[in-house]
Amino acid sequence: MVTGHRSLNQAESTVQDSLRQTLSRHESQLAALQEASQASSNERTAEDLETTRTRLSAAEAAWSTFHEEIARKYPVSEGQAFPLERVQETLTDQTALIGWLHVEINPKEVSSWGYVIRNEDPVEWVRLDNQSGRTEMSADIEKAREVHDALTIASAWPCRPASVARITGEIRKLWRRWMAPLTQHLVGVEHLVVIPSGPMLGIPIEALVDSDSVHLGDHFTVSYTPSATIHTWLWEQSAQRRAPMVRSALLVGDPPFTDDHLVAMEREAEDQSFVEGVLFASAEPPLQTTVVRSALFGNQEALASLPRLPRTRDEVERVASAIPAATTLLGPEASEQRLFDLAESGALRGFDIIHLATHALVDDALPERSALVLSRVGLPDPHEAIVAGARVHDGLLTAKEIVREWDLDADLVTLSGCQTGLGRKAAGEGHIGLAHAFLQAGARSILVSLWKAEEEATSLLMTRFYENLTGAYRDERDGRRGESMPKAAALREAKRWLRTYIDDEGHQPFQHPSYWSGFVLIGEP
Repeated sequence: MVTGHRSLNQAESTVQDSLRQTLSRHESQLAALQEASQASSNERTAEDLETTRTRLSAAEAAWSTFHEEIARKYPVSEGQAFPLERVQETLTDQTALIGWLHVEINPKEVSSWGYVIRNEDPVEWVRLDNQSGRTEMSADIEKAREVHDALTIASAWPCRPASVARITGEIRKLWRRWMAPLTQHLVGVEHLVVIPSGPMLGIPIEALVDSDSVHLGDHFTVSYTPSATIHTWLWEQSAQRRAPMVRSALLVGDPPFTDDHLVAMEREAEDQSFVEGVLFASAEPPLQTTVVRSALFGNQEALASLPRLPRTRDEVERVASAIPAATTLLGPEASEQRLFDLAESGALRGFDIIHLATHALVDDALPERSALVLSRVGLPDPHEAIVAGARVHDGLLTAKEIVREWDLDADLVTLSGCQTGLGRKAAGEGHIGLAHAFLQAGARSILVSLWKAEEEATSLLMTRFYENLTGAYRDERDGRRGESMPKAAALREAKRWLRTYIDDEGHQPFQHPSYWSGFVLIGEP
C-alpha cells in the first residue's frame, strides 16, 4: 500500500500517463490475441502475437526506466510504518485503534494479544490466551472461523434464516474472547477503527453481542483499516482536502451480460408492472468458484452464465434521488468503455462519490486479476481494435487497471456487490484485492461486502445509507433531522435500521447479521 505521493511536474505526469495507457493497450491486445489463438491458430494471429509481445516488452522496459529515474529524483519512504506519535495525532479522545496479534509458538501453541491505541499514552497490550494452557486458543480461533463460515453460508442460503438465537449465542462467545478484555481501555470511546487480522479477519465486530445482549455496533461507530499507517495516511490526505459544497456522484448498475439481458431491460421499460416483479425476485445463488475462475480467465461461457442483477437498477435510482447532482450509467451504459473514457479524460477525479453495483470476481491467488463485471453487450470487435492500435475492451474492470489507470479524488467508493471486500489474505494488510486497488487509485474510503449481498437487503441498506450521508431524509435519525452524517455514522444507523426493519406483513426479515452486517467501511471514516 502506498503511503506517500511523488509530486511530478506536468511533463513527468504526461509521460507517466502515456506509459500507463500504452501498457494497458498492449496488455489488452495480447490477452485478446492469446484467446483468439486458443480458438483457432493461424499464421496471422501468431505474427500479431509476437509483435504485440515485443511491443509490450518495450513498454514495460520504458515504464521501469521511467520509475527508476523518478525514484532517484523524488525519494519517498513508501511501505514504512509511521511512528506511534504520528498515528496518535489522527485520533481524538473519542477514537481508538484496536487490533489483534497472533504468534504461533509451535504447531499446537498460539499466543494471542489484543491492543488498543488511544490519542496519548503507550499502546495497551492485553494477553488473550491462557498462559498455563495456550493450546485452548487454537480451539477459539477455529470457533471464530466457524462463525465466519456460518455468516457466509446464511447470506447465500435460498431461504432467510428464521431464527437468530443460535448465531447470537456464537457471536456473544466471540465478544467474550476477543473484545471483552479490551473494553477496560475503551472508556470514553465512541468510534473504533479496527485493524482486522487472524481469526477476526472477515468478521464485522459491530455484529458481536456483549453480555447485555447489545450489539457492539450499538455502542460504537466502526470503520476498518488495513494498518495504522494506512489509517494515518488516509486521514492526513482527507485533512488537506476541503469538502465540496455539492456532492457529485457517479452511479453504475444493472449492466447486461448477454443480449437476453438487454431484451429483458427493454421489455421492463415498456411494462412497469413487470419491472416490479423482477426487482423483488428472489436472490440468485452465489457464484461458484469454478465460474469465477473461468470468467477471470476470459471464458466466454462462464461470463455469459453470470446472472443479471436487476435490483441494482432500483438501487442506483434510489441512491440518485438522494444525490441530485449524480451521473448514472445503467444498462449498456454501465460499460468498461465509458469508465475508461472517464478515466482517460481525467473526469473520474471530479466525482466525490462513486457507486458500482455489479458482480465482483475475486481472485485470492492473483488479486490484481480481481474484477468488476460491466456490460458485455456491444463490445467492440477485438481484431478491429488491435488493427487500429486501440485498447481492447472485454467488459472486465480489473484491480490492476484501476491502480494503473484511475486517478481519483473520491471521498467514498462503494462496491455494492458480493464479496467485494475479499482477496488474498496478507499479514498486516487484511484482504488484498479490489478495496486496496481503489485506495491506491486515490479513494479515501471504500464500502465493501464481506460475503454474498442479498439484493433486497442491499438495496434497502444502500438507500438508507446515502440518505443519511447526504441528509436527504425528514424523519429523526440518531438525534438528527435532515442533517448529513459522517460516513461511519451513516452506515451504523442504516445497519441498525435494516436489522429492525418491519415489512408489510409485520415480520423482521433482516434480523440475522448476515443481512445487515456484511458491508463494512474501510478507510477514512
